[in-house]
Amino acid sequence: MSKKTLVLLGDSLTYGYGIHKKESWAYKLNCIENLNVINRGVNGSTTTDMLNRFTKDVINLNPDIIFIMGGTNDVLSNRDLSLILNNIKLMIKEGLTITKNIIIGIPPTVYKTNNSYFISFETYDYVFENLKKLRLDLINLCKELDIKYIDFFTETNLPEYYDYIFIDGVHLNALGNDLIYQKILSALI
Repeated sequence: MSKKTLVLLGDSLTYGYGIHKKESWAYKLNCIENLNVINRGVNGSTTTDMLNRFTKDVINLNPDIIFIMGGTNDVLSNRDLSLILNNIKLMIKEGLTITKNIIIGIPPTVYKTNNSYFISFETYDYVFENLKKLRLDLINLCKELDIKYIDFFTETNLPEYYDYIFIDGVHLNALGNDLIYQKILSALI
């Protein structure tokens, strides 16, 4: 059986910000036999950045599977949800020219904590509510385009988990990364 290539496109949540490389969900995926994982997660990336690098970082690699997860930095930067959805829709449509196997990751929730450099108490409610709306919009987009999705927002939006899965209210620790890994693994198998 030949190896399938999976390209991961995203931001710091895909890159593995704040944890040891071997604890990141992307690295763990690369340890699966018959799967060649190329991580194109970039810290701070917005969906506009992702769209701009989509051809080079994804299409030119001719992957068998494409995973796209973005929108958190857009929301943190006060960008309109329609821009995020349009960018992701354009990436999906371009991705469909090379593979039908596209998975959209719905970004994890955020957590109000004192040690966050990325989200303030004043803007927390705004960010949380917009990520919640983005979740619904992405689910509708995936249904419209008949694309698979994994709902990390719901998976991480359990208050009893917050203290255990986040580093800083936005980025996930090793336990949070393992949660993501398990969900993606079950979607791939």
